[in-house]
Amino acid sequence: MSNVDDNIWEDLTGFVSETFQHRIHEVGELAHYTNFAALKNILETEEMWFSSVTQMNDYDEIVRGKELLIELSAEGSALHEVVMRIQALNEPLWRRANQAFVSNQFADLFNTYISCWSACHPADRTHDNLTMWRGYAANGNGVAMVVSPLALGMLPGVLSEIIACPVFYETESEFAGRAVRAFERYLEGLARWNSVADSHHELVADAFAELCFYLAVTHKHPGFSAEREWRFVWRKERHSQSALNSYLRPCLIAGDLVERFCFPIRPNQGVSPAELDIRRVISSIMIGPCEDQYLKRLAVVNLMASRGFDNAANKVVVSTIPFRHVR
Repeated sequence: MSNVDDNIWEDLTGFVSETFQHRIHEVGELAHYTNFAALKNILETEEMWFSSVTQMNDYDEIVRGKELLIELSAEGSALHEVVMRIQALNEPLWRRANQAFVSNQFADLFNTYISCWSACHPADRTHDNLTMWRGYAANGNGVAMVVSPLALGMLPGVLSEIIACPVFYETESEFAGRAVRAFERYLEGLARWNSVADSHHELVADAFAELCFYLAVTHKHPGFSAEREWRFVWRKERHSQSALNSYLRPCLIAGDLVERFCFPIRPNQGVSPAELDIRRVISSIMIGPCEDQYLKRLAVVNLMASRGFDNAANKVVVSTIPFRHVR
């Protein structure tokens, strides 16, 4: 994009990036809960696999976020007044922006790939969480892989096609308040650029769709707040010329052929501006509450050592939650 395009984009979508950058300071480290097969694959391929939104546990939540935006835009609802002001400012541009939202509503489901993480503080063992073991790590027969956001390049000002975004655990009224603030920020930006907006109509429309997407993809019911989730998000449609497209591959998962975005955690300037190295990125691994816990720990230590990790034995710990046999 040109400098003018960059400035317009930032004015129209800045609410999103500023909100994410504010929340990034709350993060200690990030834990990814998974099974042993996935861990072995990550260490041997030096890749992190992102799943299609359509195959996520939280698929309905992302759909619900977009449905809420439609409901809240109806007459008498929270977003209606600011939507009417956007429309009044520039009717043709509003029609294009609304069409971009509509056309992306279902396309985003098939073009979006997400990897889910949980904010944690390893020194306090906050990731030794029975709810997370049961829900996301094979009922405890798996691991919590901890990474450093710094090593991943997750810092303000580091540009990447992969967006790191916090999940907001909020009621529908709280979501409405966040959406109103985002739409008002979009309106303020549009007013500043209205004189040249017609010549940048696709950019203006895409910015509105982008805003709606990130409002939807970061909304979750407050009942899940214990997860402290962060999501890494990549969309293939927006980056058709991206070097990352070559990492979108068919993978065989439990006998099913599915598409995964296989992001490389190794140095490659064509892929990431950060100097990624899996040996620096993974700071520790916790073995869940399971049978033969210490034997599995030794296997993970040996696997890490074979992949060139220094002090592998010091990086692998075990859950202190008692193992319970399933009857």
